[in-house]
Amino acid sequence: MKIVFITSTLGSGGAERVLTGYANRLSAKHDVFILKFDSKSSFYRIEKKVRVIELGLFSYSSGFVSGLLSNLRRIAVLRKTLKDISPDVSLSFQTQTNIVSLLAAKLSGFRIYIFERTNNLYEKSILWTVLRRIFYPISDKLFVLSDFDKNYYSKFVREVVKLHNPVLINVPDKNPFNEKENIILAAGRFDENKQFGLLIKIFAGLGENDYKLVIAGEGPLKDEYEQIAKQCRISDRVEIIPLNPEIERLYARAKIFCLTSLMEGFPNVLIEAMSWGCVPAAFDCITGPGEIIKDGEDGFLIAPYDASLFSGRLKKLVSDPDLLRKMSERAFINSKRFAPERIMRKLEKQIS
Repeated sequence: MKIVFITSTLGSGGAERVLTGYANRLSAKHDVFILKFDSKSSFYRIEKKVRVIELGLFSYSSGFVSGLLSNLRRIAVLRKTLKDISPDVSLSFQTQTNIVSLLAAKLSGFRIYIFERTNNLYEKSILWTVLRRIFYPISDKLFVLSDFDKNYYSKFVREVVKLHNPVLINVPDKNPFNEKENIILAAGRFDENKQFGLLIKIFAGLGENDYKLVIAGEGPLKDEYEQIAKQCRISDRVEIIPLNPEIERLYARAKIFCLTSLMEGFPNVLIEAMSWGCVPAAFDCITGPGEIIKDGEDGFLIAPYDASLFSGRLKKLVSDPDLLRKMSERAFINSKRFAPERIMRKLEKQIS
């Protein structure tokens, strides 16, 4: 089967990690192409069998007219490229790319499945929300990450499939808890949604302890986080570092993983951390953590956005080594629900 993936970029985000993971695994049996709008190299490793085609179509538009013209050009170039490849199926990721890809594929007579990587409330643009409502019904299939989104899209899309993200990193055969350090880890983009500034304050509220907070990522708020740590007088116990593709090294060292996001789709970092025996503590935002964590068994779900309660849960983990070890073991075991073999079988069945 000839499979085409369509994306705007191959940066360090969760959607890009899933796309490259799918492409790499499918390339063992199929001819796989990735069409991407930008010309930057991929943050994640791509197998040599996967053919990456840079379309040179990535740009920021200054207004409605320039945006319309840019998207019309994307549709035209994408149509031509799809005709040249003649895929059996195309798989597109993310709202704006999905709409452009839908029009290009349908105008050329090709089958196309689209993937939403965040929950439906994340899109703030009224224009793109309306366009999604208009054009998503012409897709051959829509893949979503949660029951919340399946219920929403099923009102106007013919076929909606819930498919959780797989764990797409190397994982240990045994829980490495005994080799871990006293580290609380968080990872993601340094933006308002992740609320890492709040996490630093929560960590400061734990008082004196022998744990260190490590936040890995990239984005515009790094200086602000460093200032908050300084104001809280814990700069010596807070590390703010770049995100590395080999994030497994951080998971291997950390005992606890925190997620303080306002909104998520299905956070890859959460299932990845659990697969390395990290005990998760997460705000129970609308989608994501609630479908991953079994509260009180393999981690803690915390009412949004109760910083005091979050601090209390962390204190419980930090002060009770036996509880921490027990929950670490359950997190490690329960993460097998997201093993790539299981998720890939479901995906291949849906796209074949």
